[in-house]
Amino acid sequence: GSTGMPIETYHSRIEGRASRALLLRSQLAHGIDYSADCLNLHGDDPKVAAWPEPKHVGPWGPRDWRRAGQLWELNLLTPPDKAIAFLRERRFRYLSGLPTRVETLAYSAQDMGVELAIDAIITRGQEVSAYQVKLFRDVFSARTISLYSSQEAGKLAHPCPECGVFHVNAE
Repeated sequence: GSTGMPIETYHSRIEGRASRALLLRSQLAHGIDYSADCLNLHGDDPKVAAWPEPKHVGPWGPRDWRRAGQLWELNLLTPPDKAIAFLRERRFRYLSGLPTRVETLAYSAQDMGVELAIDAIITRGQEVSAYQVKLFRDVFSARTISLYSSQEAGKLAHPCPECGVFHVNAE
């Protein structure tokens, strides 16, 4: 998604743990319930998490969480109607992905006349417009949590659930 000359980055285990901790902090601030299931729309390798075989990743959230919900991945190449059917079948409370992909699913759900109740849309990778936030609320009854990160620098900021502005992860 970035422009300019490509660079290669390396990440240590410590950075990986810090990144997971920052993600956990932002999700807990927004009241994420890790006992519920989450669907992550991710990747474009037709051999990984492609319809009709979504990938069951396992429990998500903190490792010692009492009742862990399950994390699933569904390839970005999955047709929207199939993704909608999977969302309905599993009754996911959380949906994670690029805002433009979630927007496509919202339009598809509207066109299909499908009602889905999702607690939160967790976006990454792109800026979320006010229009998209409203669309997700109208179609999915979902609030939007937009995480700000980059491949090179990791989790940079998350929106404050009280004031709405981004809080920088100063660590």
